[in-house]
Amino acid sequence: MPKVSVIIPVYNTEKYLKKCLDSVCNQTLSDIEIICINDCSTDNSLEILNEYVKKDKRIKLIDFKENKGAGAARNEGIKRARGTYIGFIDSDDYIDSDFYEKLYQKGTESNADIIKANLVYENCPPEKYYNIDEVEQFKYRLIHIPTTIIKNTFLKESNLLFPESLCCAEDSVFELQASVKCNKIAAVKDTFYHYVFNDKSLNNTKFYKKNKLESQIKSMTKIVDFVNGLDIDRDTYLDILAPRFTYFRKICNSKVLNEYDKSYLNQSIEALKKRIKYLNYLENYNNVYYKSSVIEMLRNKRKRALL
Repeated sequence: MPKVSVIIPVYNTEKYLKKCLDSVCNQTLSDIEIICINDCSTDNSLEILNEYVKKDKRIKLIDFKENKGAGAARNEGIKRARGTYIGFIDSDDYIDSDFYEKLYQKGTESNADIIKANLVYENCPPEKYYNIDEVEQFKYRLIHIPTTIIKNTFLKESNLLFPESLCCAEDSVFELQASVKCNKIAAVKDTFYHYVFNDKSLNNTKFYKKNKLESQIKSMTKIVDFVNGLDIDRDTYLDILAPRFTYFRKICNSKVLNEYDKSYLNQSIEALKKRIKYLNYLENYNNVYYKSSVIEMLRNKRKRALL
């Protein structure tokens, strides 16, 4: 059994793929398996993957015959993963050489379900740097999937999978559910995931396309339904939903939306509002960041309920 299974969905990232794969193959923790899912790429990504399969026996290649999206690709990787922990990397990003060694070591020391590292943004206008030291009680906040490793047993026992009907924003649903359901999160400060700004990626291509707007609405609906099912008070409810709701209000006010998409989005959000509790409070809520105690409180409440 490998210590970490690394899942890499690949779709048209030939420009970045070799650097991503090199960063994974050259990890100081060698006891890993690397599961690459080619999501029907139309560039040279598959050729690059086949090249690396020949060089490194730890790489397992899954070649989708139709484009299914990142959620489906990651889920296929989860189903096949044999590692004690599972990690996720986007194929246009890369990681420090000691990334998995330090995360795995922290996992064995802490017995945490989720261990996360630092994040740095590369070539992103303006460049950002997200340091654990600068965020109060970072380990209690929501996770960011690519910066983590997650216990395989936790994922399987919790039946946690990514939504497959979304072309984007599937991470948001998974991250919230995993953060709430896990028993413990640990953090490593001195190793980094490098998020590379790729102007052709699904996240950075023209955001205001109808299919992406639809996915954002569906993602938010899934989040609302999940939070509605939690045994939480009003303030906790608002702390969780306020950041996402604020984001949607920002999209609605964007000047780049055409009239059709603006009308569609506003109609969708009006329908979404009907599902939200405490709507009047939420629309006037000023806290756009997750309070550090909220997720930890939810985890403790869940653990007490299981006793």
